Amino acid sequence: MKPAWRWLLPGAAAYLLFLVLNTPAAWLAGRVQSRLPAVQLAGVQGSAFAGTAAVARVQGVRIDGLRWRWRPLALFAGRLEVALEGRYRDRPLRSLAGLRLGGQPYLRDTRGRLDVQDLVVRLSRAPLELGGDLEFALAQVDFPPGGLPLVEGRLAWSPARVAQPLQLELGQVAWQPAPDGDGRRGGPLTARGGQLQVEGELFYAAQGDYSLEGRLRASGTLPDAVARALQTFAEYRDGTWHLELSGKIPLP
Repeated sequence: MKPAWRWLLPGAAAYLLFLVLNTPAAWLAGRVQSRLPAVQLAGVQGSAFAGTAAVARVQGVRIDGLRWRWRPLALFAGRLEVALEGRYRDRPLRSLAGLRLGGQPYLRDTRGRLDVQDLVVRLSRAPLELGGDLEFALAQVDFPPGGLPLVEGRLAWSPARVAQPLQLELGQVAWQPAPDGDGRRGGPLTARGGQLQVEGELFYAAQGDYSLEGRLRASGTLPDAVARALQTFAEYRDGTWHLELSGKIPLP
């Protein structure tokens, strides 16, 4: 009897996994939307193993042709993981999304390009009007409970343009966040090719605390409104504005 008992638990686990992976995707979509109101799915077909959604909305941002496929090899690393692909305004988006053994959600290898103003409208109440695209290549995104997502990788905003509440061309803005050893994420922040050259560092924590230090130098003549704004929160020395800011980002 011992050989039979030896395979009973793995066999039961395999059968349970088979049942889960063949659960209809439409049923799972309803459960996902009940737990994550910011995620909406329509036109769902397939199963948990592989399926599609004609339209997905994440925080109001529309993604068309969402497809997912289970990645069984991730189980050996202690993760339940699916590969995601979709389109934002005919621009490809892709990511690996999953859960660790403790139930912590994550994204990794996430790539795409979004209209930066779309994000401002959905995520900020400030009267901002921005231009350009945000391109991202994120190695890892973690979602601590009750806090801001913690990102690692590279984000590039180009052509970076502020239209409201003042007008400013920033050229190419790049930020490369990484873990700093104190539970924060952050790294070099630069702006090149516009009216204001920036060399600095931006860090933030899951609970919203942030710090920004940088050196800003004008390329040519700055608009008067921009120069006046810089004078209120930066110190001007030797042709350079020296900036030190800290505060707390409101949690959603």
